[in-house]
Amino acid sequence: MKNIVHEKKGILNPKNKIKIFGINVIPLQVIVGVIREKRSVEFIWGVYCFVRYKAKKSLNYKKKLHEVEFLNFKILKIDGEEIVSRSWSYNSDSIVYVEYGQPGARIILKKNQMLKIYDPYKNDNRIYHIHNIINTSKDKYLISTGDSSKYLDEFIINENECRLLKRHLKYLGGFTASLAVNGCILMGTDFSGRPNYIFNFETREKYFLPKEAWLEYIIDIREKSSNYIEITTKRLSKSRGHKLIFNIPSKSFVSVYEITVMEGFLYETI
Repeated sequence: MKNIVHEKKGILNPKNKIKIFGINVIPLQVIVGVIREKRSVEFIWGVYCFVRYKAKKSLNYKKKLHEVEFLNFKILKIDGEEIVSRSWSYNSDSIVYVEYGQPGARIILKKNQMLKIYDPYKNDNRIYHIHNIINTSKDKYLISTGDSSKYLDEFIINENECRLLKRHLKYLGGFTASLAVNGCILMGTDFSGRPNYIFNFETREKYFLPKEAWLEYIIDIREKSSNYIEITTKRLSKSRGHKLIFNIPSKSFVSVYEITVMEGFLYETI
């Protein structure tokens, strides 16, 4: 299995340095990287967010580096093959995994003793992997892809079919976390080095993260109570991140603290 989890990615990947007279020219590396990885829309959006939105520092900020959170990956062993997944959806009688390959964007359905592997993106070479899946109703799911193409797609998935119902976002839809709460779906963005936010799927509102964390991608969203959610962010290729508490009614972040974030691996034979 290719070690995709620890692979250094992104337009500032050290192996893609562009040097002139021995000096790394970062602006040129950014321009070439954006073109090479087909991220022009994402880059323009990031610049717009920097100009349009002014991130504020949190009034309640602490460091709690002794607290450790894990970005968990599952290594699925299927007939001798190992498939990496970073998101899955449990249902009453089934589980759906999505593949986080490099490349590899399959969908695995396990229902009782039946196993189906679907490959709906096999003809789209802009999709490297699937970031996230969330169940919306019986057999219906929202799926977020990455990296060059960040789609937000709605599928029907069951033992008989895996069918695309609607593409809700053609760009900027590569969410890496999601949660259904209070009758709405909240999704977290995956931009590294660019402003991140919580996206309200129903209203299309964006709740930008406080300044301390807004350049870190979101790895998890959890419900704390009926009015509060907990968001975890991570710096790319680093073991640092933040935990944020967000008040849903007031649409505001009430606390932020820095924590240690590690990558964890769970092996599962299916």
